[in-house]
Amino acid sequence: QRARDIYAVHRYRAIGAFSAKEHIISFSWYQRDIKTYTLKLSTPGNFIERVLESNYGKITYWKDPTHYVRIKSLRRFMDAELGWYIPLNNFFYWLRGVPLPRTKSQATYDNYGHLLTLTQSGWAITYSRYINYGEVDLPTMIDVVSPFGDKTRIAVKQWILYGHAPHHSKEAMSKQD
Repeated sequence: QRARDIYAVHRYRAIGAFSAKEHIISFSWYQRDIKTYTLKLSTPGNFIERVLESNYGKITYWKDPTHYVRIKSLRRFMDAELGWYIPLNNFFYWLRGVPLPRTKSQATYDNYGHLLTLTQSGWAITYSRYINYGEVDLPTMIDVVSPFGDKTRIAVKQWILYGHAPHHSKEAMSKQD
């Protein structure tokens, strides 16, 4: 039931930070629908900002509001520009705490149905914290290990779900430890 509720969440914003290769990068992920997202990445103090948009698999990198480049290889772009990579098409699912559908995986769950560990497409994901948002629980701390051993920690500070009953556009804030 929990996974079914999470798979139904298609429009949301997640705000937080990536920690990868000794760099901390703030992010805002806005998922408009199952095939369209905008990922805004920025360094502390917003000294460097990157905006990636995916529209049905076509990825655009916005250098500024009027100049953009179409990206042919997301992996090459992220490696060159950021120094690390996460498969963003899979991340739509992993960020919400559910496996990519119709893809072989190994997973463990707690007594409440929260995904604790996931191995999928060579990636290992560990979920260590969740927050309740109305009728769904969403992850706030995720550790991702690439097939090559590269580690990325994702801390989600805020979830905003749009059009999700019972809290339309209500914000969920994670609890401070």
